[in-house]
Amino acid sequence: MTPPVRRRDGEGGFTLLETVAALAILSLTVVVVLQSVRHSTRLGAAAATEAQVLAVAEQVMESEVAGVAPPERWGNEIAWNVERTPVQNSEVADVIQVSVTAWKRTDRTRNVTLQTLIHEPSQ
Repeated sequence: MTPPVRRRDGEGGFTLLETVAALAILSLTVVVVLQSVRHSTRLGAAAATEAQVLAVAEQVMESEVAGVAPPERWGNEIAWNVERTPVQNSEVADVIQVSVTAWKRTDRTRNVTLQTLIHEPSQ
């Protein structure tokens, strides 16, 4: 029978337990990093969509304020609604509140609403 091999102090090498522990820590780290990347990608896409919806809402509002009809649609993704409401009890006559709400057609829960007041003299 051969005697068991003993490590001398200072000699290299990892035991099986140390290797398994290191792999477990590495695996957990990789999972956390991948989840963070996926979450960041989702947030980036949502922010890009919101910026696109805001840009369309601003362009529609500018058209309304200028008295020019906005195009029927900007692509297939963004829809909007314009509401013109006379302001009652205003110190100035003929004041209209213009509200523009824009949203992505596939997700109406996330919308952007812009409001402004304009003066439209009676004809």
